[in-house]
Amino acid sequence: MKKRYRCLSCLLMLCVLTGCSRTPNISGTVEKRSVTGSEDKAEKSSVAGSDKLLKKDSMIVGEDISEDQIGKFYYTVENINYDAYYLRYLFYVEDGKNMFFFEERERKDDYGPTTEEDTIAEAEFELSDDEWSDFVGAINGGQVKERGDNPEAGSTGPWTYLYWSGDEDKYQEYSFKSQSARKEFEELCEALAEKGSPEKKKEKEIKDFNAAAHDAFEEFVQSQFTQISSMKESFITVRDDEGIYYTEYPPQLFGIVNHCFADIDGDGMDEMIICQLSGDDMYENLWVSTYEYNDENGEVEDTAFYEYGENILESDDGNTFVFMYEYNEKPVIAITTMESYYTRADGVNLVFKALTYDGDGFEELGCDEYAGSDMEDPGFADTLKECGVDIEWIDFIVDDFKKVQEKLLSVCDGKLITEIITKTDDMEYDEEGYIPETIYRHVEVCGYE
Repeated sequence: MKKRYRCLSCLLMLCVLTGCSRTPNISGTVEKRSVTGSEDKAEKSSVAGSDKLLKKDSMIVGEDISEDQIGKFYYTVENINYDAYYLRYLFYVEDGKNMFFFEERERKDDYGPTTEEDTIAEAEFELSDDEWSDFVGAINGGQVKERGDNPEAGSTGPWTYLYWSGDEDKYQEYSFKSQSARKEFEELCEALAEKGSPEKKKEKEIKDFNAAAHDAFEEFVQSQFTQISSMKESFITVRDDEGIYYTEYPPQLFGIVNHCFADIDGDGMDEMIICQLSGDDMYENLWVSTYEYNDENGEVEDTAFYEYGENILESDDGNTFVFMYEYNEKPVIAITTMESYYTRADGVNLVFKALTYDGDGFEELGCDEYAGSDMEDPGFADTLKECGVDIEWIDFIVDDFKKVQEKLLSVCDGKLITEIITKTDDMEYDEEGYIPETIYRHVEVCGYE
């Protein structure tokens, strides 16, 4: 009888265990949801089940995770600080189709996060078999592990996540097997974005054009001009028997002070701006010229020329500089001279000229000049304000022209291109009736990146 009771107990226990067992769901379905860009760095996938229990700390794509298990792959870069930016690449499978989604947002001169209103390019389309294979090849060998503290947290990323049919809603944090693999993936994404987005295609065309233009510009400058950037020279001004002063300029003083590249006509393609000291042993002048690149014949062509003015090397204490800034969303090239005279004359000379470029030539946005010794406001500062440089007349009444320059650049967020500084050794100018026979001068020319 005891044996019967024991057998019956075992039978009841077996029935209980059998009733509690569950057949695994091996469908591995990954739910597709819309991508909004402002969502969390990556959404969670909805997994119905898995035919595999994860027993590793990490899984390798291509070994532990097969191609047919891939549901979605996210690559996201985001900067929410100044000059906010957002970029997302998404590869996903939907209704048996291999898809690619791309979105880029930009909020210049402002903080983030960005929104859909900041979108500058986007695309979504079905991939070919070869394109999908290229994607899979780029992520193969990469590691997927359980979500944890991301070392990229607090940075701009990229954040990468893989959702697959066995991820158990947590084994999704992806890392490339190497930097070269990541670069291969990014180059693939850029090519796909250019294919699907007219904006990105145009951006690529302009990028390629500018790269070729810069090379041609550099070759042109090296072959056609003498460069004198970062040069210091000394020379003299002499008074002849008739009381007339003349200066003999050293020939090495003339040439290109600086050249730079910028899109100054707003078409996206860079021009070359050249600042050049020109002259001979009795004459000197500052020229500003622009050049464009012709991609049809590979030639560099001059398009505009501006002759600024003479005698910028004649002052006893002077600073002439060329800078660029933006006003009303247009690039402006400005030239400013601040000079003191005390050996042959007594007074200050101030000059300001602002130029815009329309692709055919320069146009003067505004210009003004002051010459005198009383330093009463003649409306000079008002001209600068009308050109987008918000400075006061009192800012010019200082002994140090460098401070005025710094103020000018600061108020318009200007970029210094070229600077020409003049000095003299003569310190006896305050003596009554002083007439120097020889004036020893020094000049420094500087070009800036």
